[in-house]
Amino acid sequence: MEEPDRDAGPLIPMRAIDPVDLEVVKASLSGVVQEMQNSLFRTGFSTIVRESQDASCALMNARGEVVA
Repeated sequence: MEEPDRDAGPLIPMRAIDPVDLEVVKASLSGVVQEMQNSLFRTGFSTIVRESQDASCALMNARGEVVA
């Protein structure tokens, strides 16, 4: 079964991003994911998740691609 095409909305012209700004955004998103993971480990009901910290977290865009 195929997933219907999603309307991504109006196209916005791409512009160059400053490498420093890019690194700041990447670090911020990585920090958000780390906080998500820490919360999961602290509040996990599963002993495996809580004790062995065997889980992962990620941020994804609208297309399902991993962002951080």
